[in-house]
Amino acid sequence: MKSVLAAVICAWLAVMLEVSGTGLIPRGALFLPVICAVFTWQPGARPLLIGGVLLLLDWIARPTLLPAVPLLLPFAVLLIVPHDARRRYEVRRILRLPTPLHIPLLTVIAAGLQCLAGVSYPVLPNSEELRLLVSHSLLPMLLMALPFSAVLALLVRLAEETGLRRPFLSELQRI
Repeated sequence: MKSVLAAVICAWLAVMLEVSGTGLIPRGALFLPVICAVFTWQPGARPLLIGGVLLLLDWIARPTLLPAVPLLLPFAVLLIVPHDARRRYEVRRILRLPTPLHIPLLTVIAAGLQCLAGVSYPVLPNSEELRLLVSHSLLPMLLMALPFSAVLALLVRLAEETGLRRPFLSELQRI
């Protein structure tokens, strides 16, 4: 319950910072890395449910054309984040991605999905329109989101080293 409350408070603070700095902070630059950190905090069903609900609430509060991020990001989490707690800092066989890169990669995927969800084209955009989309909406968001997600990845690693991520029952079994 404490992890659920902490996830909701961190996501709420990220949204409030984005809303208060409307001209300075792009939409999703702080919220998406926080949600990606929630997804990777302890791999399992609860963080996936919490993150998915928070993404849906964000989409309801600040709608885009399509809800691509709440629908597709949990599937990306299932492909990237390992399920077994013992393999948390090993490399997955499918993607061969080190664990400290999970949060930044999920942030890049979420930012790309969010930018594509806001595009309404009856036909596929050409290369010039895609270049403008990337330069005007994706790059400013990633300039803030990637360093923030890297800091969150370091904080998750620090929490692992200090014992904040270990479940209480595993500590009882050690004693």
